Amino acid sequence: MNLRKILSVFNLSTILFILMNFGIARSSFAVNVKSKIDTHNIAQIKIDSADRKIIQPVVDKSVSPWAIAGFVCSIIGLAMVLSLTMFFFGGILGILGTIFSAIGLKHANKGRGGKGLSIAGLAAGIIAMLLTSIIIWYFIAFF
Repeated sequence: MNLRKILSVFNLSTILFILMNFGIARSSFAVNVKSKIDTHNIAQIKIDSADRKIIQPVVDKSVSPWAIAGFVCSIIGLAMVLSLTMFFFGGILGILGTIFSAIGLKHANKGRGGKGLSIAGLAAGIIAMLLTSIIIWYFIAFF
């Protein structure tokens, strides 16, 4: 076969593949727009098949920013305490991480996501605070 024919067949198949995928994506989007289902909402809606009534309202399942902030502060604080260079600032970050994680856990219990992040942030923050207090006690007792 000629190289030109091979390239033209390849280009034609690539163009058809792109057009086919665009058509599928466009048709599924059109169906969602017609049925008025929000495609950006992650939460699932339970619908009774007999009456077509919504049984459970849409709940925002996105992760609470408080849980993320608490987890990040606690992990950074724990790393600072374990490095023994800036353990005091690590203890402060541990306290902030514990507070933020507690607020995130409160939001998670109300239906938002991030319960695991909040629990991990609480654990890391408490460990950072305990290690900071042990280090401070050691310096006070032996120096």
